[in-house]
Amino acid sequence: MLVSYAIRSKDGRIIDGESHEIPLPPASNMKIPSTYYAYKILGKERTLKTLFRIDQEFLNIYGDPLFLFSKGEFESLLSDYLGDLKFVYYDKNMLWDEKYHPDWMIGDKEYCYGAPVEPYTIDENCIGGYHKGEHSTGSLLEREFKLIRKESKNTNSKDGNYSIISREIKLKDVISHILSISCNFSAELLLRYSSQQENDEKTWIGAANNVSKFLINMGLDSSQFEIRDGSGLSRTNLFTASELSNLMFKIFTYDREFVYYLPGPGKGTLSNRLDDIKDYEIYAKTGTIRYISSLTGVSLSRELAFSFIAYGKEPTEKREEAIDKLLSKILSKI
Repeated sequence: MLVSYAIRSKDGRIIDGESHEIPLPPASNMKIPSTYYAYKILGKERTLKTLFRIDQEFLNIYGDPLFLFSKGEFESLLSDYLGDLKFVYYDKNMLWDEKYHPDWMIGDKEYCYGAPVEPYTIDENCIGGYHKGEHSTGSLLEREFKLIRKESKNTNSKDGNYSIISREIKLKDVISHILSISCNFSAELLLRYSSQQENDEKTWIGAANNVSKFLINMGLDSSQFEIRDGSGLSRTNLFTASELSNLMFKIFTYDREFVYYLPGPGKGTLSNRLDDIKDYEIYAKTGTIRYISSLTGVSLSRELAFSFIAYGKEPTEKREEAIDKLLSKILSKI
């Protein structure tokens, strides 16, 4: 097993590390740069607002994308109108041609995300989590409520009798959700939407390029990373532990509030990890794809940033154990 890692002190120097210049797939640690990009582009105080215009049998959905929106919430929000609705149409600017990333389709099925990424849907467009490589078709909202998608409504209500309902969610809550439970759908949706808001670039390649430019402007070395998506599912994403720790150092130094969106020991994807070193005030993002485990974050009590990427055919538990033991050993010596 190869464990690449870098530890940076509060002045940004690497004070411990090994093989940290080797580019490796960062897995879900990719969610740190993609959500931080959204945090800066959309603005940390941003409230995402989606509008539902109900006009007889037509439902028009527009505005910001729907994040963390369940079937139950849709039923409750539109309970007075569900019996009459037959058709749905969307903001044309939010109709994305790309719904799947090509890297996911050709990747191993165990970690291949099957739900189509589109802005307006329910339950992350997915029933029962991942589809294990079986791609679904169409919006889950349309399928669950038997709505027929239209390009637009041809006529307006003659009597002007329509209703508008709004649904809001704070960007902070979306980012916290993504980083805490490692939500792939919301990570990709947020990346694409943030990129569209920045310069109307909706494609995955364009969005990835926008994040790359953003990181370069932060002072990161472009030779140390390659970005393909926002979730980390693509195995062609590459990052060195050196540069991931550098990113975490910069966030920790200049935007410390963002650190608290990451889970700590006993929470989210760290619910069963790092409990023995919780006194070091750890906040970190986990990552796992086949043969890769990663952990990037900070220790507030030691004022340092760290990144670990373990590569090997050992079981995930063994790779994670190696990372956790090494982190614990390093922290105890500083």
